[in-house]
Amino acid sequence: PKADVFTGHPLIDDQLNDVLRLAFRDYINSWYAFVSPNQEFTLHLYSIAQLAIKSVTQRFHSMDIVSYMTTKLVDDFASHLRLYRLAQNKLKELKVNDPNANLLSIFFDFEVSMERNICRDLVSEDNESCSDYLSQIWTCC
Repeated sequence: PKADVFTGHPLIDDQLNDVLRLAFRDYINSWYAFVSPNQEFTLHLYSIAQLAIKSVTQRFHSMDIVSYMTTKLVDDFASHLRLYRLAQNKLKELKVNDPNANLLSIFFDFEVSMERNICRDLVSEDNESCSDYLSQIWTCC
C-alpha cells in the first residue's frame, strides 16, 4: 500500500505510515495469507485504517491541543489516580470483613459518586458494551 499524508508533517506521517505498515505486516497479512491469496480485503482494510487515522488527526487539528494536554488530560489522569488510590484503601478496609471485595466494583462506585452519576463500568468490563460505545464515538465523528 502507498504511503499517505495524515498530518502534513513529513516526519510524523512517515512514522504513522511505518506503524500502520508494520501492524498490517505482523498482525493482518501474517494470518490472512492462509485464508486467501486475494489481497483485496487487506487493501480495503488498510484504506479504512488510513481513513481512521486521518479522521483522528483532523480532530486533533480542530482542538486546542496545548490546553488539553496541560489541563484537561492532566486533571483527568490525576482524578483517575485519586479514584484508584481511594478504591485500593477501601479494598484493604473491606478485605478484613469481606474476602470477596472487588477493586473494580469499588473503583466504579467511587467514580459514580465523583462523576455525578456517570459510570464507565459496563464499557470497561463488557466487550459488547465497549464495542457499542466505540461505534457511537465513531458515528458521531
